[in-house]
Amino acid sequence: MGWKLAHSAHKAALTHLSPRARLALDYMCWTALDVARKDQAAAEYWGGHLGVAACLLGLDEAPTNKGTVAAQRAIKELLEAGVIEQIRAAAPRRNAAYRILIGEFWKTKQPVDNSTQGALI
Repeated sequence: MGWKLAHSAHKAALTHLSPRARLALDYMCWTALDVARKDQAAAEYWGGHLGVAACLLGLDEAPTNKGTVAAQRAIKELLEAGVIEQIRAAAPRRNAAYRILIGEFWKTKQPVDNSTQGALI
C-alpha cells in the first residue's frame, strides 16, 4: 500500500486539479506500492478505471458506464496536468497502468515561469 505516496500527494500543491481528479489520484496512490517488489515497480497504479470509478462514486461494487466515464475524465485531467503518465495501454483482460509523478517519486521537472510579467522591478 502506498501511504508514503498518498502522503506526498496530500503535501503537493495540486490546487489546479478538480476535487474529482484529486480523489482519483488519492485512490491511485493508496493502491500503488511505495517500495518496488521483484514483480511490481513502485509508484505504479495498475488497478484500471473500474476501481477509480467505484471510489469516485462511493460504491463497493463495479460501477456503471457513468462511473467509468467519470473515472476516465479524472484520469485524463491527471495526465494533462503531468501528475501521472501512462506506461501501458488497456487491452482485453489487461488494465491500463500509470506511473505516479509526485513527491519523492516525481521524475519530471516542473516548468519554471521566468517571465517578468507581473514582477516588481
